[in-house]
Amino acid sequence: MAKKETKKTKEKNPPIWAKLSSSIAYYLRTCDLDYSNEELLEDYLDFAYADSEIKGNITYLNKQTKEWVEIDKPLQDRIKTTFIERIEKMREKYNRPYEHKEKEHEEEEKKVYTNNVIEFRKRN
Repeated sequence: MAKKETKKTKEKNPPIWAKLSSSIAYYLRTCDLDYSNEELLEDYLDFAYADSEIKGNITYLNKQTKEWVEIDKPLQDRIKTTFIERIEKMREKYNRPYEHKEKEHEEEEKKVYTNNVIEFRKRN
């Protein structure tokens, strides 16, 4: 496996933040608000940074320069807090608060057939 070359981000608001922020916005356009904030965050991290763990830090592939950028812990924390804040704003905007639902086993509605005959009706 080839070793990835990475750049470290140490600035307060690095140029990569715009790309990371747009990545969050892209994910949130299609997410399902029926899940909890933590479940959505975990799914986003898998979606955006899958297979990128290097010594606890995640890496991001900059699509323009084709370089791997290593994201340090403070920026990771900022990604997580920003993601949660944006989800909460979306829930308020669309009036869809998260309600914990127990996983219920939905019973499929069974169709009753008499003598294995299907009845066809003529529509009026």
